Amino acid sequence: MNLLTKIFPYLLSALLLFSCTNNPATNNARTSTPAIAALSNLIGPDKLPVQTITIDPTRDTTITTAKGAILKIPAGAIEGKGAVQLQIKEAYTIEDMVRGGLFTQSNGRPLSSGGMIDIRPATGEQLTLLKPISVAIPARPHRDSMQLYKGVEDDRGGIDWTEPQPLKDTSGSTRNLALGKSLFTTNCASCHGLEKQLTGPALAFIGERRERDWLYHFIRNNQLMLASEDSFDMYSHCLFEWYHRTPMNTFPNLTDADIDRLLLYISNESQRLDSNSIEDPKKSFDSCAVYYRAVQALERKRNHLIGANGKQVNVNWIDSNGQPITGSHPLDPGGKRPVYVVDRPAVYYQFTIGTFGWYNIDLLVSGEKGVQESELRVTIKGQFKQDINPVLVIPALRTFQRGGLLKDATDSYGFYTEDGRIPLPQGEEGYILVMGDYKGQVVFGKLRWTIGLQQDLTIEPSTTTKEEMNAAIARLPFGKLKIHADDSKNAAAIRKTDKAIEALDYLRPKGVDCSCGGDSAR
Repeated sequence: MNLLTKIFPYLLSALLLFSCTNNPATNNARTSTPAIAALSNLIGPDKLPVQTITIDPTRDTTITTAKGAILKIPAGAIEGKGAVQLQIKEAYTIEDMVRGGLFTQSNGRPLSSGGMIDIRPATGEQLTLLKPISVAIPARPHRDSMQLYKGVEDDRGGIDWTEPQPLKDTSGSTRNLALGKSLFTTNCASCHGLEKQLTGPALAFIGERRERDWLYHFIRNNQLMLASEDSFDMYSHCLFEWYHRTPMNTFPNLTDADIDRLLLYISNESQRLDSNSIEDPKKSFDSCAVYYRAVQALERKRNHLIGANGKQVNVNWIDSNGQPITGSHPLDPGGKRPVYVVDRPAVYYQFTIGTFGWYNIDLLVSGEKGVQESELRVTIKGQFKQDINPVLVIPALRTFQRGGLLKDATDSYGFYTEDGRIPLPQGEEGYILVMGDYKGQVVFGKLRWTIGLQQDLTIEPSTTTKEEMNAAIARLPFGKLKIHADDSKNAAAIRKTDKAIEALDYLRPKGVDCSCGGDSAR
């Protein structure tokens, strides 16, 4: 009788289940015992790799096998003199089982196997098992209905699986899988499928495809990783771009144990899938790693240059004597929330606005004839609606006002309060100007209209040159208001850096998207 047969009764109370990356065995056609003998030259247990391990039976010993099983052998479990040797064969995939001729049947009834292991004394060893040892095999996917069967060999080399016994979940796998499923349902399922992309990527096999430390950081606070320029987080930036610049929710309260349970559940559920059918965007990222590192170094330089440029739009207020007026425009929306004005950094161009004095809006309301409470909303259309700066000019009253986003809007602007309300002189001529830059070109648009009580205006800017923009503004009847576009402080250095980034294209692997989902590396 071999050692495996002897120890199976002990394993019934000691077998553990745990996670690994192997695929499960699936049901296969059953073959009769004579057919096994006929195939013995091609398949059979002797065709499986043998691992020989040497242990000291007087000491507690933990062994991890070649295919991931864990054997825990307590001191005194095996009777023997000096060091002893065991031989181990493992079959966890359907390929292993076919190669070993290990048909999954019990008295002719088909079984769905979660994995098989054979443990016996090495050739020439005479050993006796005195205490139970525990065996943890990578049985995937975990199913609560799994049982432990004893393998009985017949005289033709076939194995029948008999005496099924319930597994005792001494490792807590069943409980951990249930907790992991609950965590997935509560925190992940609304944005991620296992095999289908939703708002975020499919998560099948994610625990095997990413380093555990990276997953801990990303799940807890991916937005903190996005704020970093460390190379550890380059892939985080690419994910952000690939998924439409929408950051994942943060889960700072999840412990390592919580995340381990979540990944255990995902990994267990993944085993029923073909890993080749689940796209892994990191494969493209990894093949582009050299390119990314080179681009990132230049991007850091570029960002520092942009930061030193100052604001994209500078407003210089001067009094009637031409002296600068300190402070900002005295915008007082009368208790309402003002529009959200964004001060963007200058990249290639800087827009300087110089004007004499100003009209406080409250003064305009109370002291100017024809001024009435109005509603004005301006929608920016076209591909340049992001990163632009709208301004309102009313020449008759020397009124100049910067615009900002209205409440809950992404492309609609106002010039006083977030609901679009503003005191305006009825019937007067007004102008809306929009300015910005895009990939080294000036973006400019202008709209002239006659002011009314309730108006929704639309403007679609386009690219031009700074000379053409300056000439167009010079022709407008703005009196003392001067608006001028010029190169930003570091425009030449930024353009040089951009050309250096483009020159790195030779580092891109052919046939691979290294753009992180955009049309450039940034």
